[in-house]
Amino acid sequence: MTSSNLIQWGGMAAMLGGALFVVSALLILAVDLSSYGEAVATGTFTVHAALFMLAAALLLLGLVGLYARHSEAAGALGLVAFLLAFFGTAFALGLNWAETFAVPVLAQTTPELLAEGPSGRLAFGFALSFPLFSLGWLLFGVALLRARVYPRVAVVLLIIGALLTFFPVPGFGIVLGVAVTWLGYALFSAEATIAEQQPQRVR
Repeated sequence: MTSSNLIQWGGMAAMLGGALFVVSALLILAVDLSSYGEAVATGTFTVHAALFMLAAALLLLGLVGLYARHSEAAGALGLVAFLLAFFGTAFALGLNWAETFAVPVLAQTTPELLAEGPSGRLAFGFALSFPLFSLGWLLFGVALLRARVYPRVAVVLLIIGALLTFFPVPGFGIVLGVAVTWLGYALFSAEATIAEQQPQRVR
């Protein structure tokens, strides 16, 4: 498999991951989060968490493709932003794995634990993960803007979406998801065009 093929797959992963991120963010709007212990026991929340988990896994793959396409133009800032976004997304993936599989069990067996809220190392994990996710994608958007490789409007939308994720309110991921889907499409279509032109050049 060529590097162009890998980048195309990264574009596809970004498109699908971004789309799932949007659906997940829309689903959480239908959940009453005033009581977290009751909310996590609902089917809607379970689907939301599972889709977010899958979206985060695909975003990791998409991020690699998006970075590979502009790594030389992005320079040192691009590398730092990529690493922050990658690890922030990986941490968010871990949190949503817990919300998909572990938290619903806790809601049934020890609901008082969820009512108290996270504390200690768990609270530190929450406090670290989402700000790192937001900061990473924000800097990644800035690096993309400087590299001038992707559509400018899509990149600006990514920056706005990353800023919104600093405030973890229901539906916060919609703008970011739309931006990543757009960037993934731009990456996939550009690499597909290059792949089609290469045989013609050989002739």
